[in-house]
Amino acid sequence: MAKLTKIGVIGAGMMGAGIAQKIAQDGCEVILADVSDEVLKRSSGNIDKSLQEGVQRKIMSEEAAREVMSRIRPSTDLKGMSECQLVIEAVVEDIALKRDLFGKLDAICPPDTVFATNTSTLSVGEIASGTQRPDRFVGLHFFYHAAKNRLLEVISLPGTSQHAKEVSTSISNLMGKTALHVTDAPGFAVNRFFIPWSMEAFRLFDEGVGDIPSIDQVVRETFGGGMGAFEFMNATRGFNLAYLTSSTLGRRISPFYGPAAVVERKLKSGGLWDLSGDPKPETFDRIRDRLLGAVFFVASSLVNEGVTGMAEVDIGARVGLRWKSGPFEMMNGAGIERTYRLAKAIVERNPDLTMPANLEAQYRKSQAWDIRHVTWDREGNAARITIKRPEVMNALNGKVFAQLMEALEEIHRDSSIKAVILAGMGKDFVAGADIGTFIESIKSGRFDDLEKFGRRAREVADRIDKSDKLTVARVQGLALGGGLELALACDAIVASEKAALGFPETSIGIIPGLGGMPRSTRKIGKPLAKYLVMAGPIIGAQKALSMGLVDHVAHAADLDEKITQLITTPSLLEKRQTIGARDPESSRIEEEFSDANVGKVIQGDGIENNELRAKLHKQVSLKAPLAIKAANRVMDEGEKLPLEEALDLESIASLDLFRTADALEGLQSVGKGRPKFLGK
Repeated sequence: MAKLTKIGVIGAGMMGAGIAQKIAQDGCEVILADVSDEVLKRSSGNIDKSLQEGVQRKIMSEEAAREVMSRIRPSTDLKGMSECQLVIEAVVEDIALKRDLFGKLDAICPPDTVFATNTSTLSVGEIASGTQRPDRFVGLHFFYHAAKNRLLEVISLPGTSQHAKEVSTSISNLMGKTALHVTDAPGFAVNRFFIPWSMEAFRLFDEGVGDIPSIDQVVRETFGGGMGAFEFMNATRGFNLAYLTSSTLGRRISPFYGPAAVVERKLKSGGLWDLSGDPKPETFDRIRDRLLGAVFFVASSLVNEGVTGMAEVDIGARVGLRWKSGPFEMMNGAGIERTYRLAKAIVERNPDLTMPANLEAQYRKSQAWDIRHVTWDREGNAARITIKRPEVMNALNGKVFAQLMEALEEIHRDSSIKAVILAGMGKDFVAGADIGTFIESIKSGRFDDLEKFGRRAREVADRIDKSDKLTVARVQGLALGGGLELALACDAIVASEKAALGFPETSIGIIPGLGGMPRSTRKIGKPLAKYLVMAGPIIGAQKALSMGLVDHVAHAADLDEKITQLITTPSLLEKRQTIGARDPESSRIEEEFSDANVGKVIQGDGIENNELRAKLHKQVSLKAPLAIKAANRVMDEGEKLPLEEALDLESIASLDLFRTADALEGLQSVGKGRPKFLGK
């Protein structure tokens, strides 16, 4: 995989500054270039202000903020770009300007430097064709604010080299982005539906269908995102950009995608939209139908054209725009008949448009869209399974487990596939199960549903464990609860240095139920397994490596390369950390959770003269007492049983705990504060 040590960013406006900030935050040097020292000074001030907000929110230390700033080198001279492995252009949406810039860079940068454009609506291929390296040219479309928004659209061209693709993957991994791979189509994926949706909102106002407060209220209620269309444009001062991008789409696709007349008038007159006034509920239905129709039509069209997949469109909406649901999720919620009717109304209002064939076919079948949250792709003689729910940290639910099993069975039937990589999309691996399902089942007394869920989940973990192919968990970001349990079912866990792993279940009144306790006991020994489950710490990758919980640790940008090495050289599995090579702290913890001492940790015996025991007792005492008792018993008894029987024991105990008041209390407390356990 490509090694990135220095990256160039050209254009120090809001987008370029955000890109530079995030790259520097992730440990890479950045040369930030623009035409004047004044622009660069303002940009540096904005970056520092953003970092100081992070310091105030205790996201980073003052020292860390200074280190980030030290990695950014402002410059008005493009010659420094010769030092960079990747140069990202983030100037205004003017194709002539971009082509001229890349022409200059061609003469400055070495042949292996990859060029990237951050264009949001222009053709990446047209920009690339003006360079001497179209095969080393990609689109990297970031979303505002680039240092905070996790979405990244990656656009490769038909002739894009493997090196350029690897650089794209490396920068995405380095920045912890949720990468959507899309074709070089107008607007790519997200702007393709966001821009005409916005323009439809402005047309509704221009036509007198609704006033600004009413339209913005419908937007907030129906789509989420925190702000209405008019409010968002005011907040971002995005009048000129909205006009430019919609004009580009209007020329490239259809006038429907072009700017609303009122936006052009507002751009000329200046000022902000007047947001005052009270919404008028009687106008809500017409507003909602038009906006939904626009989204339904465009989302179906872009998938029909092969720009990207349904799950990716929904991810773009939820991660990039922070909508509460994606277009295809909304279509399924509305029902196919209403979806078709609303999209048809858009086509009838715009005679040059035609209904997308996929929506026509779905309407004839009268079926909901089959949105795939789990997909797999072949990489040589390996298969990569990806869980695609990054907006909820790839949380596991019944649909995910069903699709995981389908993928595993398909891969199992292909004898030419020798290895399986299990991955999560975006910043995290899997942060556990979707607890909303648990709460609903408990409240309604549907414990049979919980049993079925647990059985299906365990079947998936067992299928991974018993596979005749080498299985590797690619752990980046969070691997918590059920996520860590899935990883433990694999032959090896390869973690990013940024990974964080743990079993938080006892803190919310339950215990692991997918094999976490038996498999961790067998991998790292019972004392440390008890520590992870009963004290519930979230540990970093290096600590997990020293415990033997993970097998290899790599830099985020090198994670895929490390896994490739492991797959092609299985003997590396034999070189993983072994039990016995503990760091001093882990050895002391291991002693505290030994059979001789674990009861003392739970009860608090002897804590007066044992600082570590006192700390561990405090951690355990904050957990649900019934869950602690169950975990202790299951691990003691399970250690002596064959794995299959130990898994059965864990499953039964896990289901029993869901019937307790403490489980409901703990599950409902997530995100709201510390639960009050009563031991019932």
